[in-house]
Amino acid sequence: MIEISNLTKHLGKTRVISNLSFCAQRQECVGLLGESGAGKTTLLSLIAGTIKPTAGHISIQGFNTHTHPIQAKKVIGYQLQNGLDHHTMPVKNMLNFIAAIRGLSGMEKRSQVAQVAARLELLPVLDCPINVLSLGLKRRVAMAQALLHSPSLLLLDEPTEGLCPDQRLKFRALIQSLSEEMTIIIASRHYQDLADICTRALVIAGGRLVGDASLSDLQRSSRHFQAVTLAADAPLDLLALAVLPGVAGIEEDRHAPGKVTVLAMPGHSIFPSINALITHRGWNITSMNLEPGRLNDVVHHLSQDGNTLRLLPVIFKRQLVSYACAPSAYLSVAVFLALCAALGLHSNQWMERNSSDLQAFFELHPWLYLLLVPLLSTQLWSDESNASFYNTLNALPVTSMERVIGKFIAAWTVCGIALMLNFPLVIAVNYLGTPDNSVIASQFLASWLLAGSYLSVGCFICVLANQRLLIFFFTLGLLLTASGLSSVLDALEQQAPIWIIDSLMSLDPVARFSAMDNGKLTLQDSLYFISMIVAFLFATTLTLNYKNS
Repeated sequence: MIEISNLTKHLGKTRVISNLSFCAQRQECVGLLGESGAGKTTLLSLIAGTIKPTAGHISIQGFNTHTHPIQAKKVIGYQLQNGLDHHTMPVKNMLNFIAAIRGLSGMEKRSQVAQVAARLELLPVLDCPINVLSLGLKRRVAMAQALLHSPSLLLLDEPTEGLCPDQRLKFRALIQSLSEEMTIIIASRHYQDLADICTRALVIAGGRLVGDASLSDLQRSSRHFQAVTLAADAPLDLLALAVLPGVAGIEEDRHAPGKVTVLAMPGHSIFPSINALITHRGWNITSMNLEPGRLNDVVHHLSQDGNTLRLLPVIFKRQLVSYACAPSAYLSVAVFLALCAALGLHSNQWMERNSSDLQAFFELHPWLYLLLVPLLSTQLWSDESNASFYNTLNALPVTSMERVIGKFIAAWTVCGIALMLNFPLVIAVNYLGTPDNSVIASQFLASWLLAGSYLSVGCFICVLANQRLLIFFFTLGLLLTASGLSSVLDALEQQAPIWIIDSLMSLDPVARFSAMDNGKLTLQDSLYFISMIVAFLFATTLTLNYKNS
């Protein structure tokens, strides 16, 4: 019936639909689910032919919408999200006009207009100007014009928006009858409205298809599947509920005191046990429902997975602004630069050594970072020290991974800036001699990788501790231990087996840096630092998720 392959749409520099493919058969009702801005309306507009794709193709009943747009539009009915509006035309005139464009005339046109108007309960407003109607009625007018020619494919964009519960029930019955005649694609944010209508769901996030399953399968993947929601006049004994067999956890409704949801472990039915406990305790339960699964949670979870790191630039920019507004950041960078200049010039002693390189300068970096990294680390989670801001951020659709990586990259960028501000030393050493600049470049990269590994440790400690002073000294102590590991191993060389010493030496970041500091930038050493960064950032994300829960 409809086949979409590798569909892509760019609006300016933004990719709103990305490599999307799916097909739908005749008499299939498909729900197009996704959060605001996911790309649902854009996808429907592409299918309807109101906008053209950047790449990919759409085929409807064998007609390619690019090569045969008129033929494809003849079999499509499209209800736009905001309904149909006109400043002067009454509903009846509008339907007659659309019917004429669709090729209907005479008795057939009058009959079809009357039938569709009756089906959508528009007979009382046929003579009313469209612009005076409510948004719900405008949507029904838009749906009526989409049904006039009995299309093979019906596209509905947020059709239940603005409808009261009774109207939603009538809409459900209408769609169930229409699905016997045509293929229907319904885009909606009201997922539960589609639970009893659609046979299949497509979940879109960031313009990409992140889920394609039946509604029942999506509901079964919800953590609320087979959960039991209770409401009572008096507080319930949550401990008695929690220890029942098969109970995975309990959620309290903050907005409705006395209402709780008891979550079930996968494959367990907890309803009989809860019912027996209620009878035994004699609780006065005002309502008790077995949850079929909450589509909202599933779609939100899939959307977050589909938009992984989408908000990372926002977090990154915010953390950079935080550093720019913090005097301690300027002070730490200034002290780092002063020490680099003073100790670097003193330790290199180019004239005495009759050489022009920065070997001795870079050898100091593992120790200089002991001051810079802890000071930058204490600033990483300064915003979250405000309880109200922390709770607000947790309520926003941003993942812990985005927060951790965004903050880390901002701190690592500051370290890179501080490192590049030592560039006058490169100019000086080139003025005094002819150094190998490729070696110097590799030494700068090695130093930046070392700073990143230290910062990942500091980021992890920041999540474990709340007090800035504790963060500073914990980070300083751990990095001091790491920096001095080689000295400790030298002392133990005669006491421990050589394989233990070699294993521990391979984990020593300073030993790895020293090898890279000589200009030997090997893939193995680079992967060591990158792996260390990834491991600590992953541990930080897990810790933050645990604290949030």
